[in-house]
Amino acid sequence: MALSSTGITTSLVGNAIGSSSRNVGALCSSSLINEWSKWKPISSNVGTMTLAELKNRNYGISILSANTPDSLVTQIKNNSNLGYKYNKPIGGANSPYRLGDFRNYDHSAAMPVGASYKNGDSVNVGGVTSSNHASYEKVLMGIENMDGGDSVTYLSKDNLYTVYDNSGSKIGLKRGALVTDGTNTVWYSDKLYWWTTQMQKFKGKTVTVYEFYTNATNTPTNAYVANANDRFLALPEPVYTIQVKNDVPAGSKIVNTICTAKFTNSTNQYVSYEIKFSAVGATYRGGTITNVRAVLSKDRNGVNVIASTLLSNSLYIADETTSQTFTGQLYNRGGSMMAYLLIYYNNSIQYTTGILAEMPDIQ
Repeated sequence: MALSSTGITTSLVGNAIGSSSRNVGALCSSSLINEWSKWKPISSNVGTMTLAELKNRNYGISILSANTPDSLVTQIKNNSNLGYKYNKPIGGANSPYRLGDFRNYDHSAAMPVGASYKNGDSVNVGGVTSSNHASYEKVLMGIENMDGGDSVTYLSKDNLYTVYDNSGSKIGLKRGALVTDGTNTVWYSDKLYWWTTQMQKFKGKTVTVYEFYTNATNTPTNAYVANANDRFLALPEPVYTIQVKNDVPAGSKIVNTICTAKFTNSTNQYVSYEIKFSAVGATYRGGTITNVRAVLSKDRNGVNVIASTLLSNSLYIADETTSQTFTGQLYNRGGSMMAYLLIYYNNSIQYTTGILAEMPDIQ
């Protein structure tokens, strides 16, 4: 739940971010602050923060950008593999600490965009023929909060990735990714084309993927031609390491999530769930999943969380087996029927389902 727009105290802020400090400077510069909240302490010389000043300062977030993908990768490496910088206040007249910056602060705000891959993912690239290329094309599409930037409390893609050219026209952006094994480097826009000769060189290797937004195009049928107006903007967490296998594609997921969720009564106050994880079938390889959670949310992106519970810190599912079944209830504060059950593991949303209504007894 976000803090209110008035009555902000050091105790409220400390409790919200999980800090024992009640010092304004320490709170405003704390590493516990969720930078994806729209309202938060940022570096600015104004006495009182306003929404206009927040927007003018890009909400305190600087997205790394460059004119070439190679230059962007260099910046990312020099920034601890992050694609952004959070510009916190540092104190003094030019960057004072303002407790009021915590008005509308939302500690549960989600990162507005996520990458298409995750650490430990694998991709199978063996068995390419002239007629099965589509099976080897990976659409670059991670989670995106697309509310248009209108939220009072949390940031969306539009807040951070709306850019303009020199004439003031909005630049259209699409996803792109650069793949490298340290020797060979390839990048594409919209998709990764694993069937190409360049990408097949990664077969049997562990590669690093850098993901970004760009206005440039590079595909097997539309080769990249550099332009001075090209823009490459890093994702917040743009770097992932994946395995490229010589197996034929049969899926590279760890497990399948099997889940049912329903309201327990007509007032919708509680949602019951049954959840298990299966590694049965060629699509799933099994393995360990961590930080496994069931989350009740008002939206599919997990931005407006109602309740959550930890199912397991670490859960191992062997290949061709199924986990135990997790059952329980979550309190649906407010009793709204507009709710979703999200299953998190390995630090991201892996499964989303709507909530089934209770069926009345038929006499």
